[in-house]
Amino acid sequence: MQVKEGLHRRKHFFHFRPSSFCRQSGKTEVHLTIQKKILQSLPEGHAVLEKRFPSINRIADVVWEAKKRVFEVQCSPISLQEVKERMADYASVGYQVIWILHDYRFNRKRLSAAEYYLRPFHAFFTSINAKGRGFFYDQYERLSSGMRVEKGPPRQIDIGHPPQNRPKPPPQKSKLPELVKDWSRFLYYLILKQGTQ
Repeated sequence: MQVKEGLHRRKHFFHFRPSSFCRQSGKTEVHLTIQKKILQSLPEGHAVLEKRFPSINRIADVVWEAKKRVFEVQCSPISLQEVKERMADYASVGYQVIWILHDYRFNRKRLSAAEYYLRPFHAFFTSINAKGRGFFYDQYERLSSGMRVEKGPPRQIDIGHPPQNRPKPPPQKSKLPELVKDWSRFLYYLILKQGTQ
């Protein structure tokens, strides 16, 4: 390994050649920072980074043993099949998965199949960057055919105590007053037009 740094990057280690033995191999600085933020949000000494689950051949990003929770940080695209397999594997050993989706990649107008599947479960967003600035959040939203047709402002959450229910959208305003206004404008226009003839 060797140390690298530059004008736009923090000092960090890198492998001369890719190593399958390094548990951090392939993870971005943002991913690693989010893992550390999750760990700091949980009771000290109760959670671990990069825990191996040999029986299911998985390594979890962060594990809170006492609560039987696995936190999976997702900063890159992921397939629906991989999401389902990961959730089933962890469930088979008695752990619930809490997904942390980075809003650099997720929370867009069009949802990937994996994100669409995850939103009813414990899946939250984060805006945390490589310098540790940002937060974990949830939001209300209306989804339709894989599209996010409406979303509310981010509501910061304590990732150690994630909300059980998604924030509710405000009640939809009735379109009737707008229709009445439009009809009254139209009638007014017709009256004016008849008066000029």
